[in-house]
Formats: sequence, C-alpha cells, structure tokens
Amino acid sequence: MIATGLFTKGELLMAAFGRDDHVGWFYEWKRGSGDFTLLGLQLILVLFIFGWVFSVMGIYFMFLNYMGWFRIDPLEEEVGMDISRHKGSAYVIESPSNDHLKQLTDSRKNIYEDHSSRRGSKKTSSDQGEKTNSDAADQAAVEQEA
Repeated sequence: MIATGLFTKGELLMAAFGRDDHVGWFYEWKRGSGDFTLLGLQLILVLFIFGWVFSVMGIYFMFLNYMGWFRIDPLEEEVGMDISRHKGSAYVIESPSNDHLKQLTDSRKNIYEDHSSRRGSKKTSSDQGEKTNSDAADQAAVEQEA
C-alpha cells in the first residue's frame, strides 16, 4: 500500500490518468517539492483498513468469546491440541503428564456418554466392548509416545 505513495512515477500517472499532479514522494523530492499528498492518502487508507479489520474482527471475536467458542478446554490446552484431537504429537518438544492425559480421556468418555444419552440411544454390551477396546488402544498409543 505505502509503496504506491513512495514510488509512483509521473510518466505512469500521465499514461494511466492523464495527469501527474501528485507523484510518489521520492519523485516529488526529485522535482524539488515535498508534496506529501499521495503518500498521505495511502497512509490514511492503511489506517482505515486497520480500523475496519479491528472493528469487524473485534465484534466477531467478542461473539466467539461470548459463545465459548474462542478458547479450547483448559485441560485440552494443557495436554495439547495434537494429542487431544489427533491422538499424537506433531512435534517432539515435551510430553504432557500422564495425569492430564488420564483426565482428558475420562472427560472425553463423559462427553461421548452425554451425547449418546441425549440422542436416546441405548448402548448394547457389544458397543461398550468396542468402545473399551478403542479406548485401550488410544491409551496404549499415548503411553507409547510418552
């Protein structure tokens, strides 16, 4: 944005718009003038863009925060999004504590049970066995990474 206000040549303005009143600031110095009009307008435009983005995105982020969608659960934040959502670490930095992993696994079980009870579905013993096997495999994978 600001480069236009600094480097616009008079010849290009003349070819495009038929006038070269206000050229880039460096070319104004070459003419012996300090006309700041084009660069000033470009700076005002940049300030307008910042204001527009700040106001629109500020309202959006306040809405997300109000709805509780802006942040993740503190436990998931402690464990890390890679492990909590994708069952594996993307980077080898440090592994979360086993206590946090256990809490996360337990909270996920409670969430899944709550969702299934809201739908009115009843779990059969075979569904519970499959879920247990799946949870055991997930827990083994997490412990193996740690």
